[in-house]
Amino acid sequence: TYLSGNRFVSLEDFIFDMEDDPEYAALKADTEAARLALKSAKREWLPSINASGYVSELYNDFRDDFEYRDRFGIQVSVPLYDGGTRSSEVGRLNSRYRQLDQQLSALESDIRTERNTYWESYEVLSDSLSASEDARLNAETYVNATRRRFDLQAGTVDELLNAEERLVQLQIRSINLESELLNTAIELVRPEVFTVE
Repeated sequence: TYLSGNRFVSLEDFIFDMEDDPEYAALKADTEAARLALKSAKREWLPSINASGYVSELYNDFRDDFEYRDRFGIQVSVPLYDGGTRSSEVGRLNSRYRQLDQQLSALESDIRTERNTYWESYEVLSDSLSASEDARLNAETYVNATRRRFDLQAGTVDELLNAEERLVQLQIRSINLESELLNTAIELVRPEVFTVE
């Protein structure tokens, strides 16, 4: 989204989903896989409880009535001793998950910091360009006034040349600032710079 003069409206124009960053998306997928593996390993520690039931109704021809049968049961399986393998596996998976989660948080922070740095730079350059454009417009007005004075033989060649030199310097400065501003905008639109807030 642009304002007139090709200026971005606000920082929110640059906020994309971090999933657009390939490194972030891959790390997030790895972190989620590690979390699920840890959750699965922790479940193996828990007792396994199974309940079953059976109810039937049979017709007895000899007695000319129905006979009901039922059976219910609960089976509980509790892991008593495994030599520490489950404990070490859960510890290993927990360490892996925490490591990936910390890496993901650090990457999010880096992306936010980079995005904010580029945005601050963009704002400074945008303000500088606006000030430079104002100065250039004033210099054009001054050159025109100096030229009229020179045409009326009220001004000197040196005054006219100095005014035109100042105008050219301001034009070059505006071009350089516009170039820097566009380069900064390019950095802002790279996916790895975006974050979600």
